[in-house]
Formats: sequence, structure tokens, C-alpha cells
Amino acid sequence: MQSNQITFDNLPHAIGQLLAKVEGIERRLAAASEPPQQLPDYVTLKEARAILRNTVTEGTIYNWKHQGRIASSKVGRKLLFKRSDVEAMLKGNYTPTAAEQQEAIEQEANELLRQSVKRKKR
Repeated sequence: MQSNQITFDNLPHAIGQLLAKVEGIERRLAAASEPPQQLPDYVTLKEARAILRNTVTEGTIYNWKHQGRIASSKVGRKLLFKRSDVEAMLKGNYTPTAAEQQEAIEQEANELLRQSVKRKKR
């Protein structure tokens, strides 16, 4: 509002300008106080569990993170996962880590050894 003097004749116009400015300030304050929206490509730990249909615990997802089975990013105190990675885990289309591949090979070798020992005992 301009610094002109307010008279009885221009009072309605001055009040209209004042209300418009107050509404603008309220809109800016409301926008500034809203939490930033999450990027749609990233999900929180709880959202990841929901995508996985709550078939795993938060601890399991943390273990996958530490084993390198699923990538994560930290923004502030929030742990975020790529939605596509979580969906791949749901579908079973993830690439096993080297440790997982080694463990699978060892299990297969142990099974073959057990079968071989059973045959020799007969």
C-alpha cells in the first residue's frame, strides 16, 4: 500500500489492498512451513516395506542395505531407497552380491559332497 493518507472515500480500496497483501503473506508462510515433498523416485523405509507388502521387517531391509543388495541414500536423518530398486526386490530381479554368489556356490558344493558321501556309504 502506498504511503498516501487514507480518507473515508478511499478506505474500501485501502482495506482491499491490505487484505490482498495479508493473503499473499499467508500463502508464502503456508508454503514455507510445509515439509518438502519426497521425490517420487525415492521412498522411505516404511514406504519400501509397504511396496514389499510388509513381507519383510525394517531390520531385513537394513541388512540388505549393509550387504549391498539394495542401494540407499541418506537425506538428513532419512534413509531413502530408489523405488525401482525396491520394486526389483519385490519381483526378485536383483543382482546378488559377490558374497551371496559365493555362498550359493558353497551350498551347492556342500550338497554335492553330501550326495557323494551318501552314495559311497551304500
